[in-house]
Amino acid sequence: MRAINAYEAPRWLIPALLAIAIGGAALVLFALRASEWTGDEVTYARRAAALADWATGRGSDAGVFGAVIGRGWFMPGMAALGAPLFIVFPNAPNWLAALYIGAVNAALFAGFVRTVAPVVGERWRWFLVFPLLAPLWWVGAFAFLPDLPAGLLLAIAMALAWRAAMQLLAGDTPSWRLVVALELCLIAALYLRGPMLVAALGLNAILIALALPRLRAAIRPAAGLALFIAALTPWSIVASGHFGAPVITTTNFPLVIADGFGDPARTCFGPCPPGRDIVPAWQFAQERAQATGEHPFVVQQAMMRASLEGLSMRRYLQNVRGAFGRFLGDPGGWLAKKLRLSFAVPPDRRPVLQTLALAVTWLLYAPFMLALLATNALPVRSNDSLAVQSVLIKGMTACLFLQPFLHKSSGRYWIGFAVLGTWAALVLAAWWRERGLSLVRPDRAMPRWLDAMQVVYGTGFVTLSLAILLA
Repeated sequence: MRAINAYEAPRWLIPALLAIAIGGAALVLFALRASEWTGDEVTYARRAAALADWATGRGSDAGVFGAVIGRGWFMPGMAALGAPLFIVFPNAPNWLAALYIGAVNAALFAGFVRTVAPVVGERWRWFLVFPLLAPLWWVGAFAFLPDLPAGLLLAIAMALAWRAAMQLLAGDTPSWRLVVALELCLIAALYLRGPMLVAALGLNAILIALALPRLRAAIRPAAGLALFIAALTPWSIVASGHFGAPVITTTNFPLVIADGFGDPARTCFGPCPPGRDIVPAWQFAQERAQATGEHPFVVQQAMMRASLEGLSMRRYLQNVRGAFGRFLGDPGGWLAKKLRLSFAVPPDRRPVLQTLALAVTWLLYAPFMLALLATNALPVRSNDSLAVQSVLIKGMTACLFLQPFLHKSSGRYWIGFAVLGTWAALVLAAWWRERGLSLVRPDRAMPRWLDAMQVVYGTGFVTLSLAILLA
């Protein structure tokens, strides 16, 4: 397995970067110490507290069941992740909960660096810490949300998948320990966020495709996929039984599609009642189902069709462009809302703080996101290690970037794939040292069809990007 060669970083560099990161994290936590939860944070925190109450005998089975499943919009992983805090501190203040979840995210980030360092080269591991220098990354790290831990688990799984892929290309078979570790990361990521299902299936598909020339070697990657599906099945069975209809991960797909791309004047077969997000549409579906005897999911599907009626491809792409503008181009879009509920920051100082945090974040965010986009457009294939990394980054970016095509999105999600930007920058740097596309070593084991797929994918990526921009 070949790692990226590089110069030796000064010994003081990593401690200096970590000191800056810790200082920035402390300042963010201090500024947000008297904040209230916002949006989905409220739901996740309540579910974690309910699960903790049940685990300590303070809550009933029926109560925790209803609290954790709720409307079926969220996976149960964040409740399980937050429950230990509320077991020890039943009335934990928000600042303590923020510190707890920040510590969990910091530990996962350390796991990411440790796992990815052998992939990119131990001498380059210092480069991976750059997201920690962005103030808005820490705002997300202290939020009671699953986006960051799920993204870090996926990145760790990608590094494990690289190891398995390199073993397959060398004619070896990945160990059961490696396969199980990979799938456990993907299972944990999925139970945190339902959309990780697509990424997990995509990562497994890449490994199985690499193993197919030797069917015997494909047994373990295929068994890993079976393990992943088996781990999802209990939640699907419980959720399906609770709602009386098939549920794979979550139930809100029709309503978020209608909310993101439909006509709000038609969603509730007319305008929906006023309210926040998709809650009024969900309430309308429940009432309509009670009145007609239909299942609420059937009503929601009909609402989606009514809302999307007459939607042209151009209008759809324009909506996608707006969603991507928030998804990629507004890393601080949710900070203003957080600051409004941060009572430790005087109102007259909030604009200055927001501007400063956004400026520093953009200085780090922009080059790494450009590197991620460039890696998706270019067929990096000068050696097997870089080719595998390029394929993995392309595949996972495609899966994560599906969200703006299905959801109105927001700037809160970039923290989950920020680490892919630093990884992509390292791949591009190594590709540059290998003299780019002109140098393709003849002794490579990567299948030619997978190299061709990189070219096809890059062409499609650029074409679709232009279609969205010009719609």
